[in-house]
Amino acid sequence: MTTPARQPIRTSGRATVHTTVRTPIRKTALAIAATLALGAAPTQQALAASCTWNPATGNWNVAANWSCGIVPSGGPDDASIAGGKVVTINTAQSVRNLTNSGGVNIDAF
Repeated sequence: MTTPARQPIRTSGRATVHTTVRTPIRKTALAIAATLALGAAPTQQALAASCTWNPATGNWNVAANWSCGIVPSGGPDDASIAGGKVVTINTAQSVRNLTNSGGVNIDAF
């Protein structure tokens, strides 16, 4: 952004003409304020999912098999397997909490 400054220019004869010359404004203060404002914005934490196993049998790594529509994984998610249901795990998985009344088949991978 610039601010206009009026400066006289002498021309031949008796008249003095004023023209507007633009000079740059220091943007440091604006840049610092914007950085502080953006840096102070809170970051959103990952949302935890609480997922229940739906089918009688199936593979853990299929999102459609879970009530939450995603494969529960990582630190924030909880998984629950009810009695009479069997889940096959054939890839590395981790959850925050696992509630299991059913069966879990772990295939070597």
